[in-house]
Amino acid sequence: MDTTSRALRRTAAGTATALALVLLAACGSSDGTEASGSEGGKEKGGASTPAASAPAEAKGEVLSTAALEKAAVADGEVPGHRIDKRAEADHTEESEVETSRDACGPLALAALGTTTGGPAATAERQALSQPAGKDVKDLESAFDTTKSMITVASYEANGAPSAMAALRKGVDSCKGGFTTRAHGEEMKIVSVAADKAPALGEEATAFTVVSQEGHDKASFKVVVVRKGRTLAYFSALNLGAIVSGKGFAFPVPLAKAQAGKLP
Repeated sequence: MDTTSRALRRTAAGTATALALVLLAACGSSDGTEASGSEGGKEKGGASTPAASAPAEAKGEVLSTAALEKAAVADGEVPGHRIDKRAEADHTEESEVETSRDACGPLALAALGTTTGGPAATAERQALSQPAGKDVKDLESAFDTTKSMITVASYEANGAPSAMAALRKGVDSCKGGFTTRAHGEEMKIVSVAADKAPALGEEATAFTVVSQEGHDKASFKVVVVRKGRTLAYFSALNLGAIVSGKGFAFPVPLAKAQAGKLP
């Protein structure tokens, strides 16, 4: 199985059986480049909200791990999604990720479901979309499920706005792609595109990272929301989109629910 398939197996652990992953590896025509779709209607905001060259000043409490665990979205709070604590197989430390260009590091970290900027505390969740009443007639429909990795993180001093600024800089600097290595696996990122961010928190940013190995492409849709000294990271991957080559909608209701729980 190729590098992308192994990386996806680690990133999307629990979303499909081993057979599904083999089938995904065999479907090589997906382009995954449509990144602007979102659930829950048209969203306000932009790729970076607000657009500023310098980080904003953060105010508020630096939440403890216990407080973040309480603030993290829970199962039953978002219709159409099953939410659990993050599987160990999906956990990645910042120190485990390397990139070919320093400016692109924050993007790789966020796409892989972890944080950037060394937060003081974190809490992790994973969500799997559960479409109600869908008639499964083909391979695309069978795998039309979105797995989202969610991390809420608190930062000391001005760490949260600085992390947001690093993400915005990365989107501007890394549009042409880069390479990243995590857990001994190398992934080739062929493009980075800014998306319209949902109007949540004090500022939000959104982008799509597309990886490729051979003919296989996969799109990771990332949204990061800041409220005070806390960031909520979301990285979403849709298996059906890999099979079909079509775009998919980022699960905005999930981000809204999580942002709404941040103190």
